[in-house]
Amino acid sequence: MSTPAESMPIASLEVRAAEQRRVLLDRATELKSKVQHVRENLDVNRNARRYFGPAAAVLAGVGLLFGYAVAGLFTDR
Repeated sequence: MSTPAESMPIASLEVRAAEQRRVLLDRATELKSKVQHVRENLDVNRNARRYFGPAAAVLAGVGLLFGYAVAGLFTDR
C-alpha cells in the first residue's frame, strides 16, 4: 500500500509546496496590513487630537448640567 506522497512525482510535490508557501505569504502579508490598519485606528494620541473639540464640548455640557443639578440641591424653590 502506497501513500499519496509516494505515488506523486517529486516535481509535483515541489510545485505544491511552492504554491502553499506563496498562499501562506499572501495571507501573512494581508494579516500584517490589517493589524497595521487597526493600530492606526486605535492610536490614542491621534484620536485625542482628532476628536478634542467634540469631546471638550460634550464634557463642558455634562459639567454644566451637573453643576446646574448640584446647585439645584442647595437652592429653595
